[in-house]
Formats: sequence, structure tokens, C-alpha cells
Amino acid sequence: QWNMYEVQGNNSGGGYYNISKPPYDDLRVRRALTLMANQEALIESLGGTGISLPGSQWFSPDSPWYSETAAAAYTSFDFEAGVAELQAYVDDPARSDGKAPGEPISVDLGCVPDPTLTAYTQVLQQLWTTSGLAEVEIQLVDQATHINNALGGPDNNFNGIHGAHCWRVSADADPSTQLNWHGPPEETPSNFYNFYDEEVAGWLAEALQTDDFETRKGLYEQVMVRFGEQAVFWYAGHTATLVATTN
Repeated sequence: QWNMYEVQGNNSGGGYYNISKPPYDDLRVRRALTLMANQEALIESLGGTGISLPGSQWFSPDSPWYSETAAAAYTSFDFEAGVAELQAYVDDPARSDGKAPGEPISVDLGCVPDPTLTAYTQVLQQLWTTSGLAEVEIQLVDQATHINNALGGPDNNFNGIHGAHCWRVSADADPSTQLNWHGPPEETPSNFYNFYDEEVAGWLAEALQTDDFETRKGLYEQVMVRFGEQAVFWYAGHTATLVATTN
């Protein structure tokens, strides 16, 4: 007899923005693209409908680290609001990508050529281009190249040569094991998204100095809220995990 146990693991599918690169250096663009990323459609493209719960942070709803406050801070799907945010950027004469006001932004969407991930990037491409304000080029490369692009490409400059990058975040280990990658981008190649915040760094350092769970959870909650407010990541669904046991 087999016993089946299913959990929503602390591994969230989705992606992140390379904040060192225009137009992703502007919060309006990151928020707009996240607002337009229909999570249910993304989960369906990955074959997770009815299995994977929509993500809002690094921690799944059945994790002891999960935060309702962080979930509320995440930019939930609202296509029209996303169009309005992106329109404000596109019409801005001082927009960071150097294009003329009114021109659509260029999005380079990187991923790997797995069949489900190919479908996933195509759904994102359709959602973002439907706004009429974004031109999206899908760049599918092998896993090693995909990771190297995140690390800085052939120049190893730590800033990456990628833009919007499909990725999985977190793991079922202590949050510090991956969150402490959050160092200054010029010194931390594993800070793939190139987002750095002194307060976040302070919270992460403080969480390593205590073994009190509630204190640590509160600090990691603040980190997740800040990630949500700054639209560093977009999420599809959590990675459902099945554990099977027998006597």
C-alpha cells in the first residue's frame, strides 16, 4: 500500500526582471508587466491547473514562512491597470530606454526550450503584446546558457545580459540559504535580478542573528513585502510536490 502526500513546495515558478537594464529599471514597467501576467493562464500553460496554487512570494501557502501580508503586497492580475502603468512610462519623455515618447518598449523574454516553458513564454508574449505597448522577443536557450546569461553572460560583468528572465525561486530549505544571495550586484553574482535594498540587506542579516522563529518570520515577511512593492518578480504557481511512502 502506498500513501500519497502532496504539498505546495517553497519553489515558485515565474520569473524576475533584470533591474540594471532599461526599461526594467523603472518600477512602472515592472509593475505593468506583472499586472498583465495572468497567473491562471500561466499556470494552465504549465499544466498546473487544479494542482499549483498561484504564487505571491517565495513561500507557499502551506509553508510556516508564508505571509498573508506579503500576499496582499503582491501585484495581482489587472490587465487594464497594467496598460495604464505602461502607458505612463511609454509617454514619458524621460523614459529610461531612450526611445521616443509613444514608442512601445522592447522586452527580451529569456527561458529554456522545454515544451511547457515554450508554451508559458508564448502566453506571456501574447499578454504583454496585447497591450499594444510592448514588443516581446522570446529567447530560448539551453539551461547552462540561460544561467550564464543571468550571471553576466560572456563578459561576466555580474549585471547580466538578460531582461525578463523565467526562473524558479526559493527551496524547501531555510529561507536564508537563497535570500542571502541578496548582496550588492557588483559584488554578488548570485543577485541575478540586480535589485539591492539596504533595508532588505539589514533584515536578512538580522534574521541570521537569532533562532527565534517568529522574529525571523517577521523579518522575512518584510523582505517579501518589499519584493512585492518593488515588483522584482512575477509569479506563476508554486511547484506542487508529491511524496509517496510505503511500509
